[in-house]
Amino acid sequence: MESKVAEFLEENKDKYKYDVVANADYFYLNKFPLECLTNIGENPIGTCHHWENNDMCTDGFYIGYLTSVIKIMNRINYYYMLVENYKNSEYLNYERILNESIIYNNMSRLKIDIFFENKRKFIFKNAAPKVLNNI
Repeated sequence: MESKVAEFLEENKDKYKYDVVANADYFYLNKFPLECLTNIGENPIGTCHHWENNDMCTDGFYIGYLTSVIKIMNRINYYYMLVENYKNSEYLNYERILNESIIYNNMSRLKIDIFFENKRKFIFKNAAPKVLNNI
């Protein structure tokens, strides 16, 4: 699905300077810090940073010039290479693949203070006990 977003961005890259891509199932807990836009350039990709650890990046929220976001959203096209080159494949997950993609594309990362909860996870976590009790 991300590659489809990349296709749309590619077709419209002459219309926009910046792009914000976010998962549809996020509930944002704070306002977007507009001052981060002054730090966006050709190379950096902005991501939130509240779920990361070591070599992981929080996935699902990206801001940057369209050329940068397109590279990240197209990572499925070089996914196999990212997986093959990762040093500890038993610890490989989506967040590490995102970080490897940023490194592969020689990008820098702008850490943005945007916080969110995953609505699906929240709804399931709260609904599951009620559903299980009715079985």
